[in-house]
Amino acid sequence: PHGGTKVPLELEGSVIISKKDLLDDNDSYTKEIYDLGHKVNEVISFDYARAFVDVNRNIDDLSPE
Repeated sequence: PHGGTKVPLELEGSVIISKKDLLDDNDSYTKEIYDLGHKVNEVISFDYARAFVDVNRNIDDLSPE
C-alpha cells in the first residue's frame, strides 16, 4: 500500500510539493485496511510518500519520462 505521506529529510526544503499533492498521490487508509501485523510473521511499512520512493515498483517498470 502507498499510505506514506512523509517527505525524506534530505529533500525537505528542496522540493515544491504541497500536502494536497502528497495526499492526491496517496492511497489513504491503506495502512489501516491492510494492517495485518498480528496475522503475519513480517510487515514492511513505509512512511515516505510514493512521490519520492515507490518501494514496490520493479526497476523495469519505469515511466518513459
